[in-house]
Amino acid sequence: MPEESIMPEESTPVTESPATPSESEAPATWHDPAKVLRFAVIARVTARIILALIVAGLGYVTYQVVHNASMTGQSAWSNLLMQYLAFISLIMAVVVMEGIAYFLEIMVDIEENTRK
Repeated sequence: MPEESIMPEESTPVTESPATPSESEAPATWHDPAKVLRFAVIARVTARIILALIVAGLGYVTYQVVHNASMTGQSAWSNLLMQYLAFISLIMAVVVMEGIAYFLEIMVDIEENTRK
């Protein structure tokens, strides 16, 4: 039985990439730092918008409570305190969003420094 060698008609040489990337090439990462930083900016802007709305809401609530208390002759302090306690969860949301933004920026900086 004659032996036939199966060879492709056209063979292309396989070149191996160097083991270490050159300085002009950025090493592959699991994320795009620009997208992570964009998300951090979005979190920070959202937190600032919510904070501005909280301040406006607190001003409006204060005005309404004081105005209603002066009309009815009741003490405004207890009602005002209850209204302010309702805004604490919103303030915590702002703190969490700012924390997320700072955490993402720090993680991107650490990743960039360790790759150097």
